[in-house]
Amino acid sequence: MLSEHQLKSAFGLTASEILLTLRLFAGDTLREAAQTLGISYETARTKLKFIFQKTRTRRQTELVLLLARGGARTGPLASGSAAGKPQRSRGRERAKSPSLQR
Repeated sequence: MLSEHQLKSAFGLTASEILLTLRLFAGDTLREAAQTLGISYETARTKLKFIFQKTRTRRQTELVLLLARGGARTGPLASGSAAGKPQRSRGRERAKSPSLQR
């Protein structure tokens, strides 16, 4: 788990984003974290969207795994495109299943 200072320096999270991130890492749902932090659920959702952008994650579980790994990325997002999405092939390179061919 990263410290508050590491979350700020590694991802550029604000103080309020760090607090929300830590609540989610502790196991709170977004609604529970919002209630604990005294913010509305919609505000928490907005903050979470910014957290996802800054950490290049797309789901709460992905965010928690990133934190559990100490910020180290593994898997398809490890190389990380600018948008944080895996690269897709544009060609017709997919092999068709024999049962799907006509």
